[in-house]
Amino acid sequence: MRRKKAKKQGHYCLVYDREGRCTWEAPTSAMNGVPMQIVEVVTKAARKEYLAYLRDMGISYLINNFSESQ
Repeated sequence: MRRKKAKKQGHYCLVYDREGRCTWEAPTSAMNGVPMQIVEVVTKAARKEYLAYLRDMGISYLINNFSESQ
């Protein structure tokens, strides 16, 4: 029985940026020569304009809806 080659997995850089203040030159970053797709985790405090900026840059984001007291 022949084994199938495993698909190459992508690498991600998760950035916790609660208020949406990070600026990026590209939607990817590299660590030790390994390219990684940037994914931002923001809160509801991030402005709509900032989320539009992330979309324009091709950067994915997640909105954390939990309060800090939880």
